[in-house]
Amino acid sequence: CFFLLVMFLFYLFSGKFPKLSWLQVLYYSFATACFGLGLSYFTSAISVFFKDMQQIVGIVLQFGIWMVPIMYDELLFTNKAPILKIFFKLNPFYYIVAGYRDSMITGNFFFERPGLSLYFWAVTLLLLFVGLRFFRSLRPHFSDVL
Repeated sequence: CFFLLVMFLFYLFSGKFPKLSWLQVLYYSFATACFGLGLSYFTSAISVFFKDMQQIVGIVLQFGIWMVPIMYDELLFTNKAPILKIFFKLNPFYYIVAGYRDSMITGNFFFERPGLSLYFWAVTLLLLFVGLRFFRSLRPHFSDVL
């Protein structure tokens, strides 16, 4: 929430005026929270039994961040190898990053990318369902291990 406020203030002080698309930041924040909740159910249940899970999650997240064009323009790679665009879009965080970028910079709305929206929510709901089910099935054994 703090960083969103900093981002909005940065935009306002740089001379950008608020747009209707800025409201989508709330939607993308909700989408991020849903994805994170599903992921945390799954990883927290595993980490009780597998102590190195924290290090594995850190490595996978670091790898995943570099597989999403956050710090670089995706056109650097997709112009040379168009197949990489499909690879980028398979990462659920691509939807989040592209959504924030669209909301704040280009002014595009989330419903302009229906395929990405459906894919993201399918992956997120599957992760929530599987993660919660996995967590609940292992929950009775937590007290034995901890």
